Amino acid sequence: MLKSKFPLFLLLFCSLIVFLNALTFGQTSTEVKTAPPAAQDNDIREILLQTRNTLTKASPQTVAAMNNATQLMNQGKCSEAIASFTKIIKSNPGLETAYNNRGHCYNQLGRTDLAIQDFNISLKISKTAITYSNRALAYAQNGNFDAALADLNKAIQLSPKDSLLYNNRGDLFSRMGRFDDALAEFNKAIALHPTKAFYFSNRGFAYFKKGLMDRAIEDYDEAIRLDSNLSMAYHNRGTARVMQQDFERAIKDFDKAIQLNDRFSMAYTNRAVAFSHLTLFDKALDD
Repeated sequence: MLKSKFPLFLLLFCSLIVFLNALTFGQTSTEVKTAPPAAQDNDIREILLQTRNTLTKASPQTVAAMNNATQLMNQGKCSEAIASFTKIIKSNPGLETAYNNRGHCYNQLGRTDLAIQDFNISLKISKTAITYSNRALAYAQNGNFDAALADLNKAIQLSPKDSLLYNNRGDLFSRMGRFDDALAEFNKAIALHPTKAFYFSNRGFAYFKKGLMDRAIEDYDEAIRLDSNLSMAYHNRGTARVMQQDFERAIKDFDKAIQLNDRFSMAYTNRAVAFSHLTLFDKALDD
């Protein structure tokens, strides 16, 4: 039993927030001069191939400008990258990759309407799985899940062996509350690429939402085995352990998540929930 009004408030308003790893939902083209190594993912090889094919007839100056703009994008300097892509587009209005990458930058800045405009132009020039997937992200961020799903369906039709697209569709189904459908998509993604840690972490989320804590923990265990630095997996395993009233091990998971990412606010919040269950109210207040 809780012995204070404080932990009751905490549990009602802050408890057990589980994150779905969707960091790779939006795909982007990468630097065009870098040849993909043999062990690189199929989806990355496709991105590189598309970018090189798009620039085959471009001038050396355009290729260099695209490389520089893409580097800015990959460094998170989205405003600078947008300015660079805009300059490239003015002199190369048919360069599909420039619209796609500028759209990705707009997405990163939360300017989804502008992102969708760029993806629409990109798709008029060339219908690619990458651009459909990126536009799906923009639609999802706007809450237009039906349009996002339609785009991911088209992306998968174009690239049916791209594991990331199935992960992304599973992510979308999870956002829509369709967890059985999400599980089916994550299963496909894992079958195609069984060493992607966050695929297991995402499937664990779907199991968590269905109340299948043992299955969720199994997936988080595998995600951590594959990537011991995946803070999200430790956090989410901790939430599952709280649901199983395994508070001490939950706290250890939250500790690890915080060690890996000391700005992970929900890990502090949910660790406080676990502390409060153990009546360690001073520690809960510290979090």
